[in-house]
Amino acid sequence: MADEKIYMMDGDEVAKRVTNLCGWVSRHGRFFGDDAGAERTARWDGATHKKCETCDRVIAKSYVYCDPCSDKRERERWEKLPRAKYDGKSPVNIYNDDQFFNDYEEFLEWCDEEEVKPEDIRLVLCQKVYADSRDPLDLYEMPDECDVPKGVQAAFDAFRKELEECKARDEFLYWEPINVVPVIEEAK
Repeated sequence: MADEKIYMMDGDEVAKRVTNLCGWVSRHGRFFGDDAGAERTARWDGATHKKCETCDRVIAKSYVYCDPCSDKRERERWEKLPRAKYDGKSPVNIYNDDQFFNDYEEFLEWCDEEEVKPEDIRLVLCQKVYADSRDPLDLYEMPDECDVPKGVQAAFDAFRKELEECKARDEFLYWEPINVVPVIEEAK
């Protein structure tokens, strides 16, 4: 540090006033320079709205698509998902939503309460999630030269064995949505 030049806060050489800058300034008065991307950044900073990338409707700048275009894209994605026969009893979920139903009857009741047609709701199936039986030692960043004490290893082995037995008894933790559309056969 002895060889480094010292610049004091009040020194003339640490800063200078300029009056001939060229670049982009947002409506907030923030300067973004004149390099590649400066105009876009300044416009983003100053804007509150922009056009939908699909239809040119005016939307809040934090969105890419307007609601109708976003809904259309989601419907198209959902329509491309694989289908599977629904057992009528397992939980279902509204696609890309946190709304779960314990079974189809609960879903129909919800539709009635919300005054929506069941066929207008995009559902996906749910699957069981079991406790993970991987080696608990994988959770630790242990040096390679460390030996696991016999008692700890025995406890981990017993833990894994019990989890496998829980899975065999179909004891699971929770349901999670999967990207598979239920094929529901209506009673005739």
